Amino acid sequence: MSLKDALPGVSLSPNGFIFMSVPDSSSSVDGRESHVKHASPHHGFICGYRHCQPETSPWKQRITDRAGLLLCVDGEGVISYGDDDRLSAVSGDLILLKPSVAHAFQPVGTWHFLWFHFPIRSHVMHALQWPEPIPGLGKASLLHEDFMQSQTSLLEAHRLDLQRTRNWSELALILVESALVRGYNQNMAEAAGIDRRVQAAQKLLAESDGSIDQIARLCGVSRTALYEKFKKAVGVSPRQYREEALLRRAVQLLALPELSIAEISEQVGMPDPYYFSTRFRKAFGQAPRDYRKRLFAGS
Repeated sequence: MSLKDALPGVSLSPNGFIFMSVPDSSSSVDGRESHVKHASPHHGFICGYRHCQPETSPWKQRITDRAGLLLCVDGEGVISYGDDDRLSAVSGDLILLKPSVAHAFQPVGTWHFLWFHFPIRSHVMHALQWPEPIPGLGKASLLHEDFMQSQTSLLEAHRLDLQRTRNWSELALILVESALVRGYNQNMAEAAGIDRRVQAAQKLLAESDGSIDQIARLCGVSRTALYEKFKKAVGVSPRQYREEALLRRAVQLLALPELSIAEISEQVGMPDPYYFSTRFRKAFGQAPRDYRKRLFAGS
């Protein structure tokens, strides 16, 4: 059974990204929304899901009084500033539109994207500091997992805007902010010189039980190359990074009194309780049982 048969509404873009199709939130003329939705008067939040066809005419940005975020779900488009500054946006790209700067948009073939304009709250002000390949615009080419997480969050924010149930805007804004911070983190990692393959390895090491060899293959490098790149970028070996992630998970599980030490060691992938206790003591200076006693004594 194909993916399309198994999951209606789910498609594969040419570069391998999975995307979920939802109906456009408004009727359209020539691929464009035929109306401008009104932002909430209390929150300044407005969004849409745009589906452009090859024949769609170029258009200019109309909302510039607040920040904007655009997630390219499928296809390709060009965003420009003036006559000379142009930027291509393809599947997996997250675009930050900074306030007070108007851009022009033009699809290259079909182009599907989610767009949002929203107020910036103080706790995410730092996340607006993206490099600007053209004036007033930042771009983050997301890793596949971050793209999927951002797409899920932004689709939910779009749904909340359509339904507008109780406290919808607070929830929607949090979801948009999560995508904004993912893009910011991606740019920060690249600015720090962290190879995208190392970033992918970090996620796999923390969230899968694959061997180092398997993870290296998934990241497209040899085991030796992964070790060298990882140690240089992160400061520890892949194996040590995984162990530290597992032990942080163990700390969380120790707060659940219904789980025994043996059950926790099993859940974090260290089925030998003695080995687990030894590694935990080395990392935190005390045995798991003592850590738990101190935890509950202070609660």
